[in-house]
Amino acid sequence: MRVRLLGRPRIEDGTGQPRPKPRGQKSWALLARVLLAERPLTRGELAAELFSEAEDPLAALRWCLADLRRCCEDPGLLRGDPVSLPADSVWLDVRALWDGTLPASEIGGELLAGAEPRNCPAFGTWLMLARGRCAARTLEELRQAALRLLAAGDTEAAAEVAGRAAALEPLDESAQELFLRMLVAAGHPARAAVHLASCEAAFSREGLVPSAALRAAARAPAAAPRAGLRASVVAGSLLRAGTAALDAGSADAGVTTLRQAAEEAERAGDPLLYADVLRTLRLRARARGARLRR
Repeated sequence: MRVRLLGRPRIEDGTGQPRPKPRGQKSWALLARVLLAERPLTRGELAAELFSEAEDPLAALRWCLADLRRCCEDPGLLRGDPVSLPADSVWLDVRALWDGTLPASEIGGELLAGAEPRNCPAFGTWLMLARGRCAARTLEELRQAALRLLAAGDTEAAAEVAGRAAALEPLDESAQELFLRMLVAAGHPARAAVHLASCEAAFSREGLVPSAALRAAARAPAAAPRAGLRASVVAGSLLRAGTAALDAGSADAGVTTLRQAAEEAERAGDPLLYADVLRTLRLRARARGARLRR
């Protein structure tokens, strides 16, 4: 049997086919609590944590245990007191995450996503802490997976994995920096510039100031390979990205990106594009100066 608690929870058979779903969120909460407990929990402990508001907490616990046995299609499971499931009888994605054996494509879901059982504050506290631990582990596993893919030369896959880590924690600067570096390594400086502008806007809304390292991560080295793109194409992409960054209110990222666009246009020997970039820089500088004078 396979139990997935990361993302939308589900129970599968050994071949990955779904089994019947529990009838309520308390059943999912009970299953997670039993599987992730550091020691077997007694029926009294589980009833107090999950069903303290019920008229008969132990009866409510028995109903949910029966519901889970129906879903697992095994009447012999979850019997006795304390309640436990043999580790060798269940493959659990959370354990695989901690063991480092969960495939990178399956990493990223929140613990018990969408499940918020009511009237059980003790379980709510446990779930909040467990989610925090899983989130921290998820970020670390995604980071390691991205670095392994980069070392193997698969920069596109590395950028995709790093992007998932960045999406999980929008205000985690290390996750954003890694994603920016992976985008640059994959030959996407324009996407990196746009993402930097988005990061700076998000940080600004929270009263945070991005570090110089974050901005540096979005800059491609002068000798970086262009993955087959002509310098003029890169310059055009950077021009659009820089303009978008300025429109989003990220002046530093926008100006930096436009300067990169000017360098690429000059390298390409494209005087019209070079003039277009310089004109954009001048116009934006005048507009900014006019706002400051007000």
